[in-house]
Amino acid sequence: MQKHGLAKFPPSEYSIGDEVYVKFIGKDKRVYRGGASIAAPRVLEGKVIAANKDLHKYKVKYTTQEKTISSDCFRVDMITSKIASQEGEKQQRAKENAKRENINLQGENERVFNILQELNDIITESKVMSTSYKEALHDKMIGLQQNAAKEDLHAL
Repeated sequence: MQKHGLAKFPPSEYSIGDEVYVKFIGKDKRVYRGGASIAAPRVLEGKVIAANKDLHKYKVKYTTQEKTISSDCFRVDMITSKIASQEGEKQQRAKENAKRENINLQGENERVFNILQELNDIITESKVMSTSYKEALHDKMIGLQQNAAKEDLHAL
């Protein structure tokens, strides 16, 4: 189910060096009985320094309110671009890239095979060709057909 959701609505992709906002949840300075309370989330400016696009995690270098520089890994849903229009473009680009990866090459293989078969028919109809060349071309067509069948199996 999760893979289907990611395929339909892929998360934004950020490259190294992008300026981003990070949703940072730190600890509150007050101490309550039973432990430290968790403060409300705040937004910090940061810069992407590393990316793991398979897990949709990014290492971001940011400066806290105490002026300390640190870097942590964040999930993609904890990061956003500084400009809303850039975020929309990144989401659209990620969606297009996901569609490109899922394209089935079966139609391309059939189209190439049909073109080669038409060329084979044209060449064999001409009486100029020798029989050995016809046999070699026939063997080549069988090889192309087998390769297309293998690629179709891999695409599934």
